[in-house]
Amino acid sequence: MFKKNILTGLLVLIPIVLTLWVLITLTQFLDQVLLFLPKEVQPDVFFGGAIPGYGVIVTLIVVFLTGVIANNFFGKKIITTSTDIANVRLEFSGGSVANLTASRISQKNERKIRVFEKDKYYSVDFMNSNIKKYIKNTLGKKKKN
Repeated sequence: MFKKNILTGLLVLIPIVLTLWVLITLTQFLDQVLLFLPKEVQPDVFFGGAIPGYGVIVTLIVVFLTGVIANNFFGKKIITTSTDIANVRLEFSGGSVANLTASRISQKNERKIRVFEKDKYYSVDFMNSNIKKYIKNTLGKKKKN
């Protein structure tokens, strides 16, 4: 219980702390980059005085533009209308085999795992919350239990 709570706490805190650190570092970096701009377009001169939080505003604009670019250019490579499928076959030391298939485009809407053994296999249907066991009979046909 103690170990589980420590791990859960870390899994929650690490992304938050890391995100804050990246944003603060990026803000400080962009504040320094603004100093390399020509004097007439620097925020102090351009707006007639210092603007509190100007680095934060620039950081948010940079993060937003990065998201727009990533969604429009890289996102098109990930989200496609073509058929895509992932298939994994896991073979265990005891001889059992698990076959996992995932596809975003399919004729059937299903969430199943099939685990194969020598003369039988189990079909675990997560959408309908049931497990079916199929046993090979002596005639070589499948019998459903």
